Amino acid sequence: MAAFTADVTGYMAATVFYSLVTALVVEALIRIWAIHRPSTRFKFRLLVLFLPLLYWPAFLLTYPQRQGDVFRHGTALLDLKQWLDLPVAGTMPFRYGLLLLLASTTLLFLAQELAPTLRTLLARRHRQERRRLEKRQHPGLHAALAEVSQKMGRPAPQVLAANRQAPAVYIAGAANPTLVISSHLLEALDGNELRGVLAHELAHLRRRDSWWGWVLLVIRVLMFYNPVALLVSRQLVQDNEQACDDVAVSATGQPLAFAAGLIKAFQAEKPESPAKAQGRSGDLRSRASAMYDHASLSTVKRRAARLLNPPPIEDSPYENIRLVVVSSMLAVLLFFVA
Repeated sequence: MAAFTADVTGYMAATVFYSLVTALVVEALIRIWAIHRPSTRFKFRLLVLFLPLLYWPAFLLTYPQRQGDVFRHGTALLDLKQWLDLPVAGTMPFRYGLLLLLASTTLLFLAQELAPTLRTLLARRHRQERRRLEKRQHPGLHAALAEVSQKMGRPAPQVLAANRQAPAVYIAGAANPTLVISSHLLEALDGNELRGVLAHELAHLRRRDSWWGWVLLVIRVLMFYNPVALLVSRQLVQDNEQACDDVAVSATGQPLAFAAGLIKAFQAEKPESPAKAQGRSGDLRSRASAMYDHASLSTVKRRAARLLNPPPIEDSPYENIRLVVVSSMLAVLLFFVA
């Protein structure tokens, strides 16, 4: 049992360390190369999730001797096993402190990512939540959708109405995607704001984010214990949203209206301020929810500010070549961390 625990801890420590090194390298290169385009940042940050899952088993299969003492003590640049066995707080090995960190990360993943995702998927699959929204029921919506779809060069998706009180809009389904929008959101937005929101959702469709969402969910489940993956996955979500924001503004030419629509939709869904929510209820769950809402509102406001004051965005030369070179360099470096 002790040997099994040591092997599992060693695997987890290796993938966490690989993620940390990859994240540091990627973030440094993003700043050195001045990469401001969100879609490019998204590709580079994907390496933080993909490479640790690929490299560790690849190293094990192609060079099993790498796990032996000869390689660890004579060739490796860093022997993680020695670090895990280092005593901290007296005689307790460092591996137990690491296990505590991984356990905390697992709880955060279950509470803040997996459980909300499952609830959302179950709610969206509930057939009674949606009904087909015909053109005669809301001609303005279909006219705006047709206009935006034509500008973006893609057919307009089928539109379903969400039977829920809070404003909502999202793309449902991967194989046969549909646009789901609530009547409350239609009432809250004016024409230009609606076009911006629709263009943003069509950008998700064009980027195949429904498929990417499933891929990233599987990776996050496989790396549920990894604190670096937890942080980077949230940054990937922001990069993806900003990339779709840029497409929406390019299609509509109305950044101010789209920014107003973002804030209006969020505030309509979360009418209470965090301070009021905390004052209304003193229990831990209410306070945690209020803090999360405050963080989400801050994120929406940052997106709106970015739309009004966009950073200089230039195409990154040789983007795919850079990705291959960075991945290869990391493979060489991480191979010598056993």
